[in-house]
This record gives sequence, structure tokens and C-alpha cells, in this order.
Amino acid sequence: QIPAPSPVGLSIYDNWIRYSNRSSPAYGVVPSLGSLGAGSDYAPFIHFLGISSMDIAYTYDRSKTSARIYPTYHTAFDTFGYVDKFVDPGFSSHQAVARTAGSVLLRLSDSLFLPLNVSDYGETLRSFLQAAQQHLGGLLEQHSISLGRLVTAVEKFEAAAKALEQHRSALQKGSPDPLQVRMLNDQLMLDQLMLLERTFLNPRAFPEERYYSHVLWAPRTSSVATFPGLANACSRAMNTSLGSEAWAEVRRQLSILVVALEGAAATLRPVADL
Repeated sequence: QIPAPSPVGLSIYDNWIRYSNRSSPAYGVVPSLGSLGAGSDYAPFIHFLGISSMDIAYTYDRSKTSARIYPTYHTAFDTFGYVDKFVDPGFSSHQAVARTAGSVLLRLSDSLFLPLNVSDYGETLRSFLQAAQQHLGGLLEQHSISLGRLVTAVEKFEAAAKALEQHRSALQKGSPDPLQVRMLNDQLMLDQLMLLERTFLNPRAFPEERYYSHVLWAPRTSSVATFPGLANACSRAMNTSLGSEAWAEVRRQLSILVVALEGAAATLRPVADL
């Protein structure tokens, strides 16, 4: 329980839920995590190399301002004294972020079973699918494009993730064989999670934006919070005629998604016991 830098006396976790939360089918109300975006040091790792990344930071209260970061950021006025006096007096927020990052690293290094849950990825895929069905489904049906294969692919991923979690739960009961634990961490969790992120890479998915290749986390120009390639393609094709190249691109993006999701589900299949 890391204390939040505020007089209220809440932990960072409770304060996070207070200001930014979402409803999880598995856990109830949990802190909301945003997508990483594409404008910082982690961008090439997640978008080009498929390496899972994390960015921890404090931001403004979105109910009071739309500012993303303090105005002097990356200017000559962004000095130690300015930050200490105006932005973060006493560097309390800096300390809280450092403690949170340190806690994450300690848990990853000290836990017998790595505290990583691929089912959480499934929740994101399900939310993307529901948004596509709700906001794009009618438009796609008008052009004889079905989301059926995408639905099946998401279901395959969810089933594979559930099987993986059940395998871990079974090992956690009683006194697990150290070799089995090592296999789970090294093969099921570490290797497969590394491969999992990379199954979503397709260097030809976005021919006009070759910097991006991650079919889930590439930037969206569409307002629909769903799979970026599909959303962007639908946005461009919306006012074009039936059979145009724009609608062919929609079909291509849908195929790219299905192949990526089916590959990800295959990656999560448990490794046979030695």
C-alpha cells in the first residue's frame, strides 16, 4: 500500500480508482489503464518490436482541465527549481511514481509465480470487439462484411487464456514441483508472453504508416475505441462507393486482425510437460 501524495490519506491504488476506473468482469471496479500512445521513448519497443512496455506518471485531473502535461515540459524553463516550486513541491509525486515502479519490479523479481495474467488482455480484446459490433457492425453489414470470424478469433483467445490461468492455479495449490514452476514461468509465462505481444505485429498492416506494426496499439484516427486498423479503414471508407479500394482495405484489416488473434491464441497453448 503505497500512500498517494495527497492529504486525503488514500493509497495510490484507491486514489487511482477514485479518479480513473473501469468495470472488470473478473475483478469488479479496477484502476483504468490507458494505451501507451506513440510519442515517447517506449514507442519503438511496443509498436515496432512488440516488447511489452509500461509508463507510470501523474497527470492532471481531467474533470478540471484537458492539459496533458505541465506547460514548461521540454523547454528551457523546465528546471529543478521550477518543478520543486510549482509542479511538484517536495517531489512527492515523483517519489510515489518511483515507489510504484519499484514495487512492480520487486513483485516481478520475487514472486514464485510471475504475477502476469493474460486474461486481462482478453478483457481488452472483448471491449474492442463490443465497440466494433456496436459502432461499426451496421455499416459493415451494409457492405456484406461480417464480424463473425473476428468474434470466433476473440473467443479462441479467451479460451486459451483461461486454460493457461487454470494451469497456473493448479500448480499453485499445495507444494508445486520447482521444475514445474520454472517451466510455467520460463515457458508459459515469460516466453509465451514475449511471443504473445509479437504475434500482434504485422509490418505490412499500415502501409501508409510504416513506423507502426502493432495491430492493437497503433494510433487511431477514428473516434471508435476499437481495433485501430479496422476503425481507421472504416472511417476512410464510410463515404465511398461499394466495391471501392477503401472497402477492400476494410476487408484486409479484418483479415489481419483474425490472423493475429488466432496466432496469439495458439501461442498461449500450454507447453507439454517434460
